[in-house]
Amino acid sequence: EPDEPLLHGKWALYASLAPTADLVSMVGAGQKVFTSMEIRRDFAKTGKSYLVGLAVTDDPASLGTDMLEFSRRHENVEFSAPLEVHFDFEPVADPEASFSARIKAMFSRKQTTDDVRFGEMEGAVMTVAEQLQEADTRFTEKFAALSEQVADLKQQVKTGSDAFSALQAQLSTSEDFSQQARPDATGGNSAQDVLTDC
Repeated sequence: EPDEPLLHGKWALYASLAPTADLVSMVGAGQKVFTSMEIRRDFAKTGKSYLVGLAVTDDPASLGTDMLEFSRRHENVEFSAPLEVHFDFEPVADPEASFSARIKAMFSRKQTTDDVRFGEMEGAVMTVAEQLQEADTRFTEKFAALSEQVADLKQQVKTGSDAFSALQAQLSTSEDFSQQARPDATGGNSAQDVLTDC
């Protein structure tokens, strides 16, 4: 009402909203926190004003608009009247000091960011190094096992080769009884003599 002291003789419109879940979520995120109203004067030629539209906006679009606040419904809740509050602010610090402090803070933030990035990079390099070390260990173990198998195979081949050479030498000095023996040469030139083709 116009006689309320804080309104300074102006009319105020108070509304209770039934917000959707989307609106509650947006207000919780700091978006669409103000209302904007559209009033039509002499609505339907009645001589009275009428609220024809109510919207929510990020910035105040109507005079005297307060931020939206939602709360759970409680029975028998009382609210106090708004009170005027006075704030005492401390004097502003020396601008040069604050400028140098801002520059230092900027570089310290960059240093912190660089440290984080270098730390992440170091972690990635260490992970790769550990993986390579594990792969090298597995490769070394497999190579050792294969080398041992190759050595065993070489020994088996050498044993077989030695046995074959020994058998070949033995057979080359043994008489072959499967062939027919040549008749003895008796010598002489008679017709009964056996000629030998030497």
